Amino acid sequence: MADAALHLLEDHGGDLGGLRQDAENDPQREGELLRHFANVDDDVVDAFFREAQLLWQELGPFADKKALDAADRLALGGSAGSLRSLVDDDRNSYGLIDSLVRIRREEDGYQKVRELVGQQG
Repeated sequence: MADAALHLLEDHGGDLGGLRQDAENDPQREGELLRHFANVDDDVVDAFFREAQLLWQELGPFADKKALDAADRLALGGSAGSLRSLVDDDRNSYGLIDSLVRIRREEDGYQKVRELVGQQG
């Protein structure tokens, strides 16, 4: 963890906003810069993008493989854009994608997602 903090301080001015600025708000470049941190792989970058997309508008709509796999199981579509079209705003889009990722940990997770997009059980 100390290595990551030092890397962030030395290379990006001590905060992730500096990394974003260095990447010129380009999601591909942001992902590349994030992968320079120790123990950051594609799964970590996907999780970061999923969580940060409300704050870093250039990331959204974003859905990673976990969310898209759950969406496929529910026949909701195969892309972040198709998921976004199911709800009325970006915040609900984030909530839907977040629910899709967490669905496997909750017994009633698939039903919660169906309710969010107005599907019957």
